[in-house]
Amino acid sequence: MKVGDIVRRKCSTDGAPIGPYMQIMAIKEDRIYADTIGEDEPNIILLKKNVYVCKHRVIAIAEKVLDRLKSGEQYAIQHPLCERWNDLLKKQPDLITFRTIVRDYRATFVVESVKQTLSLGEKVIRVVVSYKIK
Repeated sequence: MKVGDIVRRKCSTDGAPIGPYMQIMAIKEDRIYADTIGEDEPNIILLKKNVYVCKHRVIAIAEKVLDRLKSGEQYAIQHPLCERWNDLLKKQPDLITFRTIVRDYRATFVVESVKQTLSLGEKVIRVVVSYKIK
């Protein structure tokens, strides 16, 4: 857990992540101070034991694809199986940040699913996102 990580509250009964996505602004002893993403509210104070750190990955994609994802025209992306994309399949992130290489535009999305499928006889990794958080 470090400053900048995206977190959610942890359910007291089963430890499942609940509530809005927040970004850690400061860590002091057994507490964290976090801002709710997309909200203009003061910091929220949480005990470290009540915090779920979201698994997060960053992947480079084409600028046109990022624009379509941000506008909602596209909700999935697939790529031929390679080491970097296979890592997504193994680790199953909660969040994924798509970035462009040339201009370094970024957008973070909630991941709905990451699966390996076949496309025209070739193994591909398909990432389906549900909505943009940042």
